[in-house]
Amino acid sequence: MQINIELPDELVQHFNKDSLAREILEALVVQAYQAEKISSAEVGQILGLPSRWTVDVFLKQHNADLHYDE
Repeated sequence: MQINIELPDELVQHFNKDSLAREILEALVVQAYQAEKISSAEVGQILGLPSRWTVDVFLKQHNADLHYDE
């Protein structure tokens, strides 16, 4: 799915325009994970991360608490 959104120039100026789409995707994935809408496996699948360990590192880098089952 493709979504077009308008972003204020005051916000966009703080980002690299070449990587902005990826940064927005990553932020949305982190938010969905923290809200327990998606699993860590889905995080990896959506972002194309190669392993569970890479997903864990990604989530830790984005200060997302890891959800563990008992």
